[in-house]
Amino acid sequence: MYGRISKILIIVLLATVSLLYGTDLKILALRIDFKADNHEGTTGNGKFLLSNQISDCGIYTVDPPPHDKSYFESQLKALDNYYRAVSNGQFGVDLEKSDVFPTNPISAYTLADTMSYYHPFSNDTKHEERIVQLFSDAIIVAYQTDNINFSQYDLVVVFHAGVSQDFIFDFDSTPEDIPSTFIDYQMIRKHIDDDGIDAGNTYIKNGIILPETQNHILFPEMVDEFQERGIQNVCNYQYGLTGTFAMLVGQAIGLPPLWNTDKGESGIGVFGLMDQGSNNGQGLIPAPPIAWNRVFSEWEETENIIPDEIVEIESRPTVKTLKVDIDDDEYFLLENRTNWFRTNVDIDSVRRAIYNKTDTIPNIIEIIFDSIGVVRDENGVVVSVPDYDIGLPGSGLLIWHIDESIILDNIQLNSINNDPKFKGIDLEEAGGAQDIGYVSTALFREPSIGEPFDMWYQGNPEYDEVNSNNKGNPIEFNSMTYPNTNSNAGAISNLNLGNIGYASDKMQITISNDLTLSGFPDSSLHILYHTDITGDGSKVIIGGSKTLWWSGTDNIVKEEFYELPSSDNLFVMTNINNSKNLVVLSGEADSLKMIWFEYNQGFVVKYDSTINDIPKLTSYLAGSSTSDAVNIVHDAHEIFMINSKSGLNISAKIPFDGGIIIGDQPIAFNDVEFQYISAIDLDLDGTIEVLAVDIDGKLFAFNQNFTSATGFPIDELVVPPILAKNILGDEKPEIVFQNIDGEIIILNNTGELQYRLTNYKVSKLRMLGEYMDRNIIITESTIWVFDKVVPTNGNEWSMYHHDEINSNIIEIDYIKEQTGGTDLINKKCTYIYPNPVRNGKATIRVFNYSAEKINLKIFDAAGYFVDEIQSNIDVNNGAWEIEWDATNFESGVYLIKLTAADQDSEESTILKLGVIH
Repeated sequence: MYGRISKILIIVLLATVSLLYGTDLKILALRIDFKADNHEGTTGNGKFLLSNQISDCGIYTVDPPPHDKSYFESQLKALDNYYRAVSNGQFGVDLEKSDVFPTNPISAYTLADTMSYYHPFSNDTKHEERIVQLFSDAIIVAYQTDNINFSQYDLVVVFHAGVSQDFIFDFDSTPEDIPSTFIDYQMIRKHIDDDGIDAGNTYIKNGIILPETQNHILFPEMVDEFQERGIQNVCNYQYGLTGTFAMLVGQAIGLPPLWNTDKGESGIGVFGLMDQGSNNGQGLIPAPPIAWNRVFSEWEETENIIPDEIVEIESRPTVKTLKVDIDDDEYFLLENRTNWFRTNVDIDSVRRAIYNKTDTIPNIIEIIFDSIGVVRDENGVVVSVPDYDIGLPGSGLLIWHIDESIILDNIQLNSINNDPKFKGIDLEEAGGAQDIGYVSTALFREPSIGEPFDMWYQGNPEYDEVNSNNKGNPIEFNSMTYPNTNSNAGAISNLNLGNIGYASDKMQITISNDLTLSGFPDSSLHILYHTDITGDGSKVIIGGSKTLWWSGTDNIVKEEFYELPSSDNLFVMTNINNSKNLVVLSGEADSLKMIWFEYNQGFVVKYDSTINDIPKLTSYLAGSSTSDAVNIVHDAHEIFMINSKSGLNISAKIPFDGGIIIGDQPIAFNDVEFQYISAIDLDLDGTIEVLAVDIDGKLFAFNQNFTSATGFPIDELVVPPILAKNILGDEKPEIVFQNIDGEIIILNNTGELQYRLTNYKVSKLRMLGEYMDRNIIITESTIWVFDKVVPTNGNEWSMYHHDEINSNIIEIDYIKEQTGGTDLINKKCTYIYPNPVRNGKATIRVFNYSAEKINLKIFDAAGYFVDEIQSNIDVNNGAWEIEWDATNFESGVYLIKLTAADQDSEESTILKLGVIH
């Protein structure tokens, strides 16, 4: 048996809820009973319990009668103490300005209908309407009877006689009990057809409905139900009202539900108030709101942790929650929670110890009342608990994966955690199985609502089971563990939360990143360059958007040196063969300023000038390697590809009217609008390929004959620039770019994914560089470190415009000798795609060594000749393609005899093609 929040009618639209978590709440509590009856579908007779009708639990009775005015004032005290404890004293109930009506100690406002009228059995379509009617009827009768000034209060709570429909036992003999509910403005508008419930001098637009008690066994008929099912110790099945009350008030003050509001399944389990945690400790010890709720409510601040740090996390309550960024939208919140009421002693350990001595499982209520230090007032209500984490199933770190994009998209509809695969707030369960919210078949456990193994601590047996490679070592949470630190999209964060020790009031944890330099990422940096400004081999970082700064690499200490007039700037390095200068063009379109900085134990202005007659900043600056000269470039994007060994010197550019031009060839890809080009020799054959991105973010790679490189084009929603260099220590270069989600993508030379790295969306990819003889990728916020630097012979495109002087020139100094021996073509690398071809053209791809001409003869399956293509080959030692239009040929299998020839010889191969119409 376990308590579960009813999924019926628990619907809140935050757009209609006043966010009141920063102001003490003034509550008006109304006691409502019903026309008396003995209906079997409801618990009780419609009247409040004013005397104890059972004696089985004695002093261990939860929320005992009489349920008079004083009793409900005690419930307000319990609520106040709870919220003051979990909010660090920043929020609670204003008890002096809160009231319970009627003022007569034992009276109630009696409604004309019976309890079952407001929640009729087998009539689900009426449930929401009747529950709103109950709320409205209660307000109207209270106003008519006592002329209450409702405007003095922040929240109306209707307490009705009887119990609620909030808990599921193994039976439900009273299905017409009324569910506890937050009534929101939309519900009132829908069913009252007015701008609220008219209470004389104000309109009531939301409120709460609660029962007088959640303790079913205060009613003799419920005791009989338990005992008929063989349950003798009914005192174990008592629940307090505080948990449900606190959870519904959470909704009222703007804390969103964190369970699946569509299906009623758990989202964060027993670890937080806004889900199953409201029922912890039999509803007497509701869990505090989770770290995200407390930050959301401004009861706690976050402290951003930048790897590499060793941090100490104190157990709640604390004024700061540790935050570790994954990217712009996603991050981890870390909190240390302990459920001990004495050192290393919790409720379950006491119950186990008693059972081991007596063979009898003690009543949990007896432990709560006698052992943990709760305070019960004169009404027998538990009004204070020393620590509301005592009701948790265990102790250790809770690691929350927060995705603000999911939260933003779903918070207004209260569906933050409605998709179990992509939750806005997801507990990283240390046991490896993310099973909170999923149906469980476990006999003696409830993993679907959370268990001790979900918490992070040394010695967690389920962590060791699923991460057996780490068994015996301090547990850690990284990109290779189960669960892992990757983003929801699967990008690798390389975050490592390691050296997690045993559960303790103070737990140390090492936070690092396996791929970044120490101190990164840092979203405040805005890195521009990582360069050797003096020529002494020591590189510095230059950064900033409006205020420029510089720093050494190993320990980021910003030395600010200039405040720019605008944040819209163009940058270039110049005179790099002598003493490097940093040049900035800054300002508004009608008043531009160009500043030259030189380094002399720090950056100083060398000289500056004002320029008033150039267009708005839509181009780039090009520097010089030998002087201070700077060109302001406005032309279409153009690059230059040079092979100094072969003498090849060819350009590629994007015309204004679309397509692309390489050398003196006619424009190609006329139907494609490109936004950016760069270049690299992908296969190290001495011929440079063009890398191009169209306006839809598709990445192309083609040679100087416009033949696509193997594996391209690629749909990745690419954001320029496209950088390339051998950074992984293999033979071929890698392609590096940023996608529209901000992730850094690394492909090999055939377009296969090597890395997908998490990164801030606003952190632009800046450059590929070198540090301590290692290859690095630099964004505005991060420096990633990869394999050892190997010679590239100029085969790299390291910045947006190739290099620090924005030359847009790639120059390699090697050629590749023919590798085919006496062969004219590489038959293994000659093929047809797509194959089969459907209603279109087939492309025959040939890897040519030295053939000058090619002939294609096409035969059908019966061997009859059907077509012929002849062409000159203008690519040596590289890929070359030609198309065959199969549109007018019947479906079937075709054989293509491909013959390659030069002046002295020829060779042939047979290719097979399927055609389907």
